Amino acid sequence: MIRTVSSKPGISVVDTELLSPEGRTQELYAVAGNDKVVFAILNTSKNCFVAIKEYISQSPTGTESLKTMLEDVMQDDLIRFSFFNKINFGFVTSSSTLVPEAVYSADKRNTILGFNVTRSEDEWVGTDHLKQSGAFHVFSLPRNIVDMLTSKLPDVSIHHHASALLEGLMHENLSLDVPEVFINIRGSGLDIVVIKSKKIILYNPYSYFSPADLAYFLLYTCEQLGLNPETLSLNVAGEIEKSSGIYEILYKYIRNIKFCKRPAIFKYSYKLDEIPSHYYHNLFNLKLCGS
Repeated sequence: MIRTVSSKPGISVVDTELLSPEGRTQELYAVAGNDKVVFAILNTSKNCFVAIKEYISQSPTGTESLKTMLEDVMQDDLIRFSFFNKINFGFVTSSSTLVPEAVYSADKRNTILGFNVTRSEDEWVGTDHLKQSGAFHVFSLPRNIVDMLTSKLPDVSIHHHASALLEGLMHENLSLDVPEVFINIRGSGLDIVVIKSKKIILYNPYSYFSPADLAYFLLYTCEQLGLNPETLSLNVAGEIEKSSGIYEILYKYIRNIKFCKRPAIFKYSYKLDEIPSHYYHNLFNLKLCGS
């Protein structure tokens, strides 16, 4: 069958000395969206991430481009010729909702999701238990995507990418007494998270088309929560550089900007030093999902 879309390699960093493709000391983690799929390999005997690779869609048109990138990832030699004792995939999808533990019911998750988002009846519905946050994250994905992935990787565990982001942020910031604002930038997508007193005060995902859009969503959040942009600390993760237009406009309104560091619960091969440490926060924290 002739492909109508294709993908191209992006960042590729591999420490071949720490790979163990035939052993049982490797775990595979991946975050997948319509524009990009990125995966990482964790050497569990050393608790060390040893590889990161990206596949970027050349025509991000939705489900078809995602399917193409996943097929290409499955053909990558690092996956085809390796054994993994754990495989977690996190998907970027706007079809999701957070539900407090106290009101969640597994047999009503489809109904709960339907209250908040419009989705196709034949979509696959999944749930992440956010133990650090005291909530369940209900989400849906196109069934053909899930069927294709599980046919290639029968042992795969499927999650929402933001579940990893939220669990990671909560794990690292349990002692906060004042509101702390976090943003995760991913292509044309943005996640805004506010944490205070061991609770998620707010989590909202957005799509943006310009740096001004991103700044608007952040300032609107501050206004709604009564936060002063001039005094708050903004913690930034994801695809952003200090030389970018996004950083420039953020700094215009918020002076205290900090880049997030990689999760301290893991080690990282020196080969990964060439990648900014605030990249892939949700990817690394997928380890916390389902564990």
